[in-house]
Amino acid sequence: MLRSWSGLGGVMLVAACSQPMATPPAPPVSRLFAAPSPAASPVPDTAEPPARRQPVASCEVTVCLSGAGPKHVGGNPAFARLCEPLPGLVPACSADGVCSPAFQITEKKAALTAALEALDHNDDGRIDDGDPQCVFNIVGYSWGGVNATELAKTFLHDERVASSHRAVDRLVVIDPYRPMARVEVPQGVSRFHSIRQSDPPTNDCSRNSPLGPYRGLLPRCEAAETCEDLDVSSTPDTRYPMSDRRTVEGRDVGHCRIVGVATPMVWSLFGVDERRAEP
Repeated sequence: MLRSWSGLGGVMLVAACSQPMATPPAPPVSRLFAAPSPAASPVPDTAEPPARRQPVASCEVTVCLSGAGPKHVGGNPAFARLCEPLPGLVPACSADGVCSPAFQITEKKAALTAALEALDHNDDGRIDDGDPQCVFNIVGYSWGGVNATELAKTFLHDERVASSHRAVDRLVVIDPYRPMARVEVPQGVSRFHSIRQSDPPTNDCSRNSPLGPYRGLLPRCEAAETCEDLDVSSTPDTRYPMSDRRTVEGRDVGHCRIVGVATPMVWSLFGVDERRAEP
């Protein structure tokens, strides 16, 4: 069951149907990621996750997947800054040792390899009871948002990962888009969060791009314990805080600017101190 975030207003989504609701002013960022109400999630707020998902202390692995194009184009630079302070970030490193915070769209296989290596604490080539129960997170933007859902599915079915360790704690997608693609959240993801726009403004960065302008795809979510979708275009008059401390109305958020809107939300979600994350 897919619902809009509790306390935000906007559009409440049930499967592919929408029902308009009143649009209140934007709440503090901390409230955007408040625990969902029982109606917004199939698992009660007080429910304890299965014991096998309990991680050891300081064992967290996060992989980021960027959008299409070079690292310095469109929303990719802002997405790299979003990813830098995330806990347990696994960098994307080239053969010559140059590293960046996010894997590019052609590096999905490399992202899986890097994640498996980070989770394989005893270096035996498998993720099993010989390794700790780590928190594994995947964050993707644009084309990388679709790749993120596919990476989650691949990880959850990988023969090198024992069934006891096949879990993705958080899957976060920011304006996921790829031609002819679907955003389908696989079983085994505990918490899914989508931050997107569906009505880009006339000056959007993707307006003149091939097949543009780009609109974030509506996710399809059935099995996740928490499954939340925020379409900022559904609340055009609401002002959203951005990473540069400015605010922007939902109607003015497009495919590139959505990263700035998503940054404080994602940092709050992961418990990142914004003051320390600032350059």
